Amino acid sequence: KSKKKISNVDAEDGKTLFLRNLSYDSVEDDLEEFFEKYGPLSYCRIVVNLKTQHSQGSAFVKFKFKKDAEKCLQSFEEDSSKFVVGGRKLTVMMALTKDKARVICEEKKLGTKKGTQKNLHLIRLLLVRPGTQAAEGLSKEDLMKRIEVEAITREKLKNPNIFVSPTRLCVRNIPTNVDEKQLKRIFLNAAKDPTAKIIECRIMRDLTRPNIKGVFKSKGFGFIEFTKHKNSLAAAQATNNNPEIFGNNRRLIVEFSLENKSALETKQKRLLNSQAKLK
Repeated sequence: KSKKKISNVDAEDGKTLFLRNLSYDSVEDDLEEFFEKYGPLSYCRIVVNLKTQHSQGSAFVKFKFKKDAEKCLQSFEEDSSKFVVGGRKLTVMMALTKDKARVICEEKKLGTKKGTQKNLHLIRLLLVRPGTQAAEGLSKEDLMKRIEVEAITREKLKNPNIFVSPTRLCVRNIPTNVDEKQLKRIFLNAAKDPTAKIIECRIMRDLTRPNIKGVFKSKGFGFIEFTKHKNSLAAAQATNNNPEIFGNNRRLIVEFSLENKSALETKQKRLLNSQAKLK
């Protein structure tokens, strides 16, 4: 097989996954055999040392269709114990683009500059509490959802490793007939900046419920990430609790995403190091 250098475009189209903790004895055929059950593949590439040509324990898998890559990633997130190749439990994540790598560096600076900075002010900016002007007209069901989300957020923030991402948004209360393309368009328009760029738009789906087209049913929530905090903030403020998007009884619940600092630093360091060696 002819070897193909992994390009930024490959990571940009959302079809490519990055693997680590791969057995040094594993070959690309092993990966193809394991991952093709999630959908047809374009390629599998093991990352090798340029001098020795030995495996570095990581690889890229590109699917032909974005929905299959997302299905595979979500399956890993729900039960990582199934992802074993060559006797090694794999770690699977979406491949990084250069823009995403830049965002990670910015987030790391924002999150670690003072050591304990958690960006808690970003949570408060989007809160809608009962009895406030922002809560006027909210359905009882939507108000209860917001109270529940706030309680979950407060509990998670007790963990010292949890911080608030300045660029990644968690979006809830999404109608189940809305897809990623529609959601991305809504948030790009809400940012009101022609230079705004979204590097992640993912709706979480129920992998046990495909429709006749093979598309899995939306769980009603997902994630949006911009390259710049100012765009994330503008889009969040314009879409959160906005009755004009999906109607008064289906207002989006938008908050800055909670991330695990310890887990992200470990994952991102290994991923950036591996991808840097491909240049």
